[in-house]
Amino acid sequence: MDYTVLFFISILTVALIGLIGNIVVIIVYTFDKSLRSFTNYFFVNLSIVDILIVLVCLPVGLLDLLMEGAWILGEIACKLEFFIEAVLISVSSLTLISISIERFYAIFQPIHMNTLMSKKLSIIVLVMLWIISIIFSSPFIFNTVYRTDVAQNSSVSYCYNDRSYLFPKIYSSIFISVFVFIPSIILSIVYISLIHKIKSLNRCHLLARQLNVQKKKRQYSSIIQLNFFSVSKRPVSYDSLVVKRKQTITICLVSLAFFFCQIPIKIFQLFNVFYKFEKNDLESDILRFKVLNTIFLITKFLYFLHGMSNPIIYNLMSTKFNRSFRNVVLCKPISLTNRDYYLRHVSFSIQSKMVFSRNRLFSESLKSTNTRNLNHKMSLQESYG
Repeated sequence: MDYTVLFFISILTVALIGLIGNIVVIIVYTFDKSLRSFTNYFFVNLSIVDILIVLVCLPVGLLDLLMEGAWILGEIACKLEFFIEAVLISVSSLTLISISIERFYAIFQPIHMNTLMSKKLSIIVLVMLWIISIIFSSPFIFNTVYRTDVAQNSSVSYCYNDRSYLFPKIYSSIFISVFVFIPSIILSIVYISLIHKIKSLNRCHLLARQLNVQKKKRQYSSIIQLNFFSVSKRPVSYDSLVVKRKQTITICLVSLAFFFCQIPIKIFQLFNVFYKFEKNDLESDILRFKVLNTIFLITKFLYFLHGMSNPIIYNLMSTKFNRSFRNVVLCKPISLTNRDYYLRHVSFSIQSKMVFSRNRLFSESLKSTNTRNLNHKMSLQESYG
């Protein structure tokens, strides 16, 4: 089988899985009110971008391959092709940056999270992301060339980026660097620091638990205080830390998948912008064309592969999303996992027993105190009687 046919079959399979998966993501996040958070609004935005890539960029790219470079969609579609692709790439990059900022505040400034990250703010930020992306992508409309060659009573049209002037080359380089290369480096540093912070918080929790265990061996009053704090505060903070850790890992994987799939094709596009094809002997030209075409197909496949990666990551990493998917899409009742059962029932039972034990000890202490006071009072009455 020709590798081009295999490429088409693979691309269509990936596109179908990505389209269905991202539609499911939007349905789950829309109908499950418990998943409506600041971060999840941006996940929905990423799914919308992936759907537009499959519906708009994929058919145009496949048609361009089938026509072997000839353009049959007209001048308007030619001008909009690179513009729409640039808008979608920049929106995805800015969305990941916004999610990273939210994660940074959630871990380093958790007190201000509820006041800053609201539904209204998320909608405003999303609108601004699209406006900024449209503004910075608009020069690609003017940098795109639509050319028609007429030969032997037939015409062939072509659509490509203008490489005859310096400005299109410089702007393409700046655009790819600002929205792909630089964010990948910055987000890598941010997520390394976030993971390090989460590990340090986890060590603090373990140290606090060890100290509390040692305090249990002390006097009675400290035991009562320890039981109160361990029942009312410790499980909540630990569960919050677990949730933050899973959310951070999920967003880290989403960012990694995005840049892993986008960087190769952007490098190839920059190479195509600055590389000047010089004709040599026929065999070397054919070999060079085959090598460049193979690299192009591989990078294009990675570009469209990203559309199916996010739904898979959500389903594997998010327990809430997995439950909501079974409940909303598959119409199956939500069943508790072993950990959920422990947290909801066993942990509650242990906490209830601790509260009961604390109250019983407190009541016994109060009775013994009242008895001593009564005996002391009676002894005083006998002495003065």
